[in-house]
Amino acid sequence: MQIKDEDALKPQWVTENETKLISINWQPGHLLNAYAKAINLKYDRTGRLLQHRFGRKEVTSEVYFTRLIF
Repeated sequence: MQIKDEDALKPQWVTENETKLISINWQPGHLLNAYAKAINLKYDRTGRLLQHRFGRKEVTSEVYFTRLIF
């Protein structure tokens, strides 16, 4: 994933008096939303792709981190 520079995020339709920027915080959300819509359209489904929210686990050692990856 690549995030554009701030200048590249200025919409072309905004007039000189307006200064609206697309928030860099929202870009990953827009990407995932577009992906979900595309998958739902392709497979004729509705709703979320993932049933539950992601969980977090504290990684306390390098060995544990390696086990999580594998």
